[in-house]
Amino acid sequence: MPQPESDLQDRVERADTESVGAGLDALDTRCQIGRPSCGGRQADRRPRAAPVIAIALMIGIWQALWAAAIWPEYKLPAPSLVWSNIWGLVTPATSWTCLGLGCTGP
Repeated sequence: MPQPESDLQDRVERADTESVGAGLDALDTRCQIGRPSCGGRQADRRPRAAPVIAIALMIGIWQALWAAAIWPEYKLPAPSLVWSNIWGLVTPATSWTCLGLGCTGP
């Protein structure tokens, strides 16, 4: 009676192979139906733009609140003033000193 057990195993293996083949076919068809350049830049454009748009929106709101002068200048400075101060702190001399100390140690 080893025959039915072998037959069952063959059917299970065949079903597994067919399901894997169907899954691979589904991946191929989704790629063909979706976008003309599957895996290209067109598919990735939206997720990359979302963080940039969010940051620009936050800076725009910050600028609008500063322009409305709701709070004193020392509590809510202008975004350009903050950026210029940060940029002034990161001079080439301090950057190279920090990089050198980070690589070689004190």
